[in-house]
Amino acid sequence: FPSHDSEGWERVAINNVALGEPGTALILENFFPKADTVELRSGWAQHSNTAQTTPVNTLMAYHGTSANKLFAVCNATIYDVTNSTASASSITTLTSSKMQHVNFSTSGGHFLFCVNGTDTAKHYNGSAWATPAITGTTSDNFSHVNVYKSRLYFVVKNSLKFAYLPTGSVAGAASTFELGDIFPRGGQLVAMGTYTG
Repeated sequence: FPSHDSEGWERVAINNVALGEPGTALILENFFPKADTVELRSGWAQHSNTAQTTPVNTLMAYHGTSANKLFAVCNATIYDVTNSTASASSITTLTSSKMQHVNFSTSGGHFLFCVNGTDTAKHYNGSAWATPAITGTTSDNFSHVNVYKSRLYFVVKNSLKFAYLPTGSVAGAASTFELGDIFPRGGQLVAMGTYTG
């Protein structure tokens, strides 16, 4: 954050926003600058008035072409919490409510795709939840999901393998790739990400 003197503020204000100096900001929304730190505004607001007995472990946002939705996962169920009154979806028998998810577009529509490493993969297409038909490996072993170059990639739990679907697909024959030969000391994949350098 800028110094309090006018020269410090001018230096920040005229700089390219994308190339700002570390520790500077033009706008702090819901944050308050202190002498040596930045403090988050305190407080909270209840979003859903539906009482639950267990905590929400995952919030998933669906960003479609014509609508956006917000889903919360708890009590072995995926709830639609877009509005203040939560409603249970057709997915009500999950083993784990700790989901990994991505938004993914294909020629067939836009999908919220999620996995948890214990249940078969699920996706939401803007109107309904479904279990995609994936062959070649079992999707209940997918513990993480990532998107790269129009393709879905998955971490296969407790292994050094990843799986991937055909380009532009949310179902079909999954191929696997073994990374064990480059990790001679063993281990397992935990997550993956896309890096643009």
